[in-house]
Order: sequence, then C-alpha cells, then structure tokens
Amino acid sequence: MNNIKIAIVQLGRIGDLVLITPTFRLIKEKYPHSKLYLVAGRRNYDVALNNPYLNDIIIFNKNILPLFKFLFKLKFNKFDYWIDPKDHYSTESRILASIVNARNKIGYNEPNKKRIFNIDIPKTNQIIHHTLIGINALTTIGIHIPNQIPSPELYFANNEIFSSNVNELLKLNETEYFKKAKKDSIIIVKILREL
Repeated sequence: MNNIKIAIVQLGRIGDLVLITPTFRLIKEKYPHSKLYLVAGRRNYDVALNNPYLNDIIIFNKNILPLFKFLFKLKFNKFDYWIDPKDHYSTESRILASIVNARNKIGYNEPNKKRIFNIDIPKTNQIIHHTLIGINALTTIGIHIPNQIPSPELYFANNEIFSSNVNELLKLNETEYFKKAKKDSIIIVKILREL
C-alpha cells in the first residue's frame, strides 16, 4: 500500500482537529510513501498548516469561488482512501463523500439511510477518547489503536522552541495543565490566532 493517496476529513471545530493530529503521524509511520491530505474547514485548517506529515490541506469554504475550487479538487483528485473519522451522522460528511473521487470511502453510515461509505468505521461498545475515535477509523487500513492515548501534535513555522513548549503542555493531564499553564494557555491561544 505504498504511494497511496489518503484524505482525512475534519471540518469541525479547532479542538476536533487538534485531537486527530496524531492520526497523521500514525498513517505516515505505517505508509511512509503515502500522500496524505487533510480536508478541513476555513476556521480550523490553520491548526495543521505546518504539520510535516501532510502533503496538502484542502480547505472547505462555503463562499462561492473557493467552494468551486474545493469541489474541483475533490472531483479530480483520485484518492485511494477517503477517511471521515466521525462516529456520528453528518449531512456535510455524506454530501462530500458522495462527491469525492475515492476508491474506498471510510465513515459512519446512518442506519436506515442510503450507504455512502463503502467501509464502515468499526463500532465500539464503550465511550472512548475523541483522539481514539479518529484512530479507530484507521483500523480499517491496518493501523492499530495504541495502548495509550497519543497527545495532540502541533507544529509552528520557524519556532521549534515554541512548538516544543506547546506540545509539552498538550501532554499534561487536565489538572496539571490548569495548575501549570493557565496563564500560558491564554498567551498560546492569542499567538495561535495571530499566526
């Protein structure tokens, strides 16, 4: 499965995209020669701008001209895998999956509705962390769920020290984070918005 084209879809909020960032590394570790694309919304794509595991980011923008450009990229890029890791119904997900040119479409099919995805995301019988929901979708392409929940991975252009500090903050558990980094997190959010 080398030289395959994989698209991961995350149109939601910034936090949703932050939590699936470990999936990019896991895919590249398993398939180092794959071309990996992120399909993101105009309000969250900047979280992944400098991610070294991504070959390209395709931005979903509902304004008329950018929308045509987006739809053109979906229709004329031939993906081997289109992975929408959501574990719930989404009208947008269904519409995009029906438009995209992909051999395999992995996602959530709503019971009693027409199947859009030809490969279902495996069901879990337990409540799992949002990061693991994203990784669960990757089990369909041979990537195993790790024993520990991977930390989010953020990368910042031309500032390795800042990038390293942010990633260290993201590894802290919630209690440690709020004790150590409450003031720093406010600064980080401000800096992220300015990038």
